[in-house]
Amino acid sequence: MPITPGFTWEETENGLEVRVELKGFKRSDLDANCTACLLKVNCPPYLLSIDLHGEINPTKSSAVVDASGVTFNCVKEVPGKWGKLKIEGDRAEIKERREKSMEAERIRQQEVAAKQKEIKEKAQKAGQEGDWAHENKVRNTIDKRKEDELAAEREDIEKWKETMAARKRRAEQKTVTRKGGVEIYSDDESDDEDPYDDPYEDDEDDDKENTDTSAVGDKENSVPPTNQVGEAAESSVPEASSALVQRVQQEEEEEE
Repeated sequence: MPITPGFTWEETENGLEVRVELKGFKRSDLDANCTACLLKVNCPPYLLSIDLHGEINPTKSSAVVDASGVTFNCVKEVPGKWGKLKIEGDRAEIKERREKSMEAERIRQQEVAAKQKEIKEKAQKAGQEGDWAHENKVRNTIDKRKEDELAAEREDIEKWKETMAARKRRAEQKTVTRKGGVEIYSDDESDDEDPYDDPYEDDEDDDKENTDTSAVGDKENSVPPTNQVGEAAESSVPEASSALVQRVQQEEEEEE
C-alpha cells in the first residue's frame, strides 16, 4: 500500500512552492514531475499526486531534490492568488483534465528530447567536421612537407647531374691550336703535344746532345795539366831559336 508523504505549500501572485517530505529514500528510486495541472512524486513506498487548483507553466517550473525530499517551484500560467492548492469538483472531469495535461506533457517531453537529440547530433557533426578539418589540415601539412622534401631532393639531384655533366665536359673538352694552317685538336692534359712531330726526332736530338757532351768531355780530358803545358812550351823555345840561327848562317854562307 503506497504511503502519502506529508507536504507544505505557499503561493504568490506569480507562483507557488510545494515542499514534499521524504524519509530514507534513494534518489535513484525518486520520480518527480509536473504538468500544467498536476504535481506527482513516486518514490516507493511514497506516492503523491496533486491536481492543482489552477494551471502552471511546466517549461518554466522545476523540481529540486535534496536529502529530505523534493521541492517544486512552479510558475503560474495566469497570475493571481488561488487560495487553495487542490482543485475540487467532479472526479471524472478532474481525471480527464489530468490525463490531457499528462498527454500534453508527454508530447512536450518528446519534442524536447527530439530537439536535444538534434542539438547533440549537430554538435557531434560539428565536432566530426572539426576533427575532419583538423585531420585534413594535418594531412595537407604532411603532404606539403613531403612535396617540399621531394622538391629539394629533386633539386639536389639536378644540381648533382649538372655538376657531373660539367665535370664530364671539362674532361672531354678539347683545345684548338693552329700549326701550318691546320687545326689541331688536343686534350687539355696533353701538354700541347704536336701529333705531326717526328717521334724519333727527340731521340736523335738527345743522341746528338749526348755525343756533343762526350766530345767536350774528351777534349777536356786531352788537355794536359797546367804544369805540363808550361814545361812543353819552355822545352820548345830553345829548339826554335837554334833552328833559326842555323838557317841565318846558311843564308850568309850562300851569299859569300
